[in-house]
Amino acid sequence: MTVITVTDKAKAHIESIIKKSGKRYFRLHVKSAGCSGYRYEPEVVEEKKEGDQLTDCDGWTMLVSEAAIPLVKGTTLDYITAGLSHRLVFKNPNAEDECGCGESFNVVDPESDEDEA
Repeated sequence: MTVITVTDKAKAHIESIIKKSGKRYFRLHVKSAGCSGYRYEPEVVEEKKEGDQLTDCDGWTMLVSEAAIPLVKGTTLDYITAGLSHRLVFKNPNAEDECGCGESFNVVDPESDEDEA
């Protein structure tokens, strides 16, 4: 099962930074922080951390922390350039809203009853 889809541009960028760093993995973690609730924590690491899952991303493998999987499942990771700016962009269908800067997001609480008024 694909947890995250990684575009070709994002794959090329990530592979480039992995090669330059001399490390082995691209790891995605989500941390409770930021102005909207959660913040993406991508990093290049040498070793898996406890709870990390090797995750299929449309034929490309990355580490995703076990705690992040339900929050990022179905996300598309892209790499965009606009003028002199370039960055990884997370298109997360689980995000109910994002902060203005796009660095953090909030999700619908799966335990809540949306039909309650």
